[in-house]
Amino acid sequence: MHFYIYFFLLCMISFSMNGFYYIKFISLFLFHLYAICYIYTIRGLNVGVIFSIISALYILAGPADVFFWENSRVEIASVIDYTIKATLFFSSFYLIMIIEKNDTSLQKINDQLKNLFKQESLFFSIFFLVGILIINYFIAILSGSNLFNRIDSYDNPNKIFDFAKIMFMVLSIIYTSLFDKKNKTVGIMILLFALLEILIFGNRRGWLVGILPILYLMKNRFSFNFLKSNIIIPSIIVVFFILFLPLTRGVSSNIAFLEFLSEFNLINWLRPGNTEFLGVHLIHYNIYNDILVDFSGTFFSSLYDSLPSFFVERTGNVFSLNFVKYYYPEIYFIGGGFRGSIITETFLNFSYIGLIFFGIFFGKLFSINKNFYLMNSLLIYVFSFSISYDFVLIFQQIFLISMIIALFYFIDLIFTKISRKY
Repeated sequence: MHFYIYFFLLCMISFSMNGFYYIKFISLFLFHLYAICYIYTIRGLNVGVIFSIISALYILAGPADVFFWENSRVEIASVIDYTIKATLFFSSFYLIMIIEKNDTSLQKINDQLKNLFKQESLFFSIFFLVGILIINYFIAILSGSNLFNRIDSYDNPNKIFDFAKIMFMVLSIIYTSLFDKKNKTVGIMILLFALLEILIFGNRRGWLVGILPILYLMKNRFSFNFLKSNIIIPSIIVVFFILFLPLTRGVSSNIAFLEFLSEFNLINWLRPGNTEFLGVHLIHYNIYNDILVDFSGTFFSSLYDSLPSFFVERTGNVFSLNFVKYYYPEIYFIGGGFRGSIITETFLNFSYIGLIFFGIFFGKLFSINKNFYLMNSLLIYVFSFSISYDFVLIFQQIFLISMIIALFYFIDLIFTKISRKY
């Protein structure tokens, strides 16, 4: 109860006054910081806490960049408008995370999945997928794909390659959740995959949502101590890559990259506006200033479009595509798109009631014991960056994970019947 009294007082003080943007930012920062720390004491490092941390970075990046760096690409009114919507969503989310009891149905699902996967067959599948991925990486290099020349790979995506990446990460997460043996080998394969993704495609998001569940497992399942010098230094290097890569997106060649380095400004680079966390505020700024464009209906069309194209004829009514179609036609022309967010799409589809409903829904879904390793890991994989995903990408991940689990279920069923005959 004290938590919501503090929240109410902070909101009354900050948002009842014109100006005083520093106070408004500090009040929001304290609200989310206090909520996350309090939930951590109750739930431990589970999917809800990780979801909250990443979401808070997206929520607070806009106000920080506007208030302290005077970002001219977004308006203060737009940033505050988005932040109010996000805070409404997360006040409901935090409340349910605090009062909700562990769901026994999730325990049953967790136990059923544990009985489904066999160690040797799962490890062989991961090893086989790594071989396929390495072959495709070398083919990509020979065809000219690299960190500074990614347009061709975007225009002509290899769907089999993309599915192999997803399947590799999902199976690696499942394996690490269930088994102790050969976990170091699986970890090395994940790091190799991440390194190649960075160096060849500059892809942070795909491997990051795979590594976050592994970090959760290392903390909870294996009681790993991250406060070691041989862990902290590599972690700083990884964070450097994560923050540095967005700045190289406009670089077209290795020579241009050297020119980019010569003009590199460390102070400017550290600002939130040069990270991916500002993206949702840039999107909301455009929507906030043009309410004539109707983006409603993307929730149900995204659910439909998440199914494979050989099953359904896709509607194309996806937020990211429609957004660039209206605001950035040059990006739409080459097949690109900006990511939306759960906050933005929920509001556009269901207004303020939707923000409260989905906040309660996710709070209940994520209020699970930190020791439900498999369920936590899979939910972290799907939702760790969901604050910047379209609904369609979230639904696609859920559908693909369901397909992978169903595939192993049928394989297990077939082998069980064969073993009974002989």
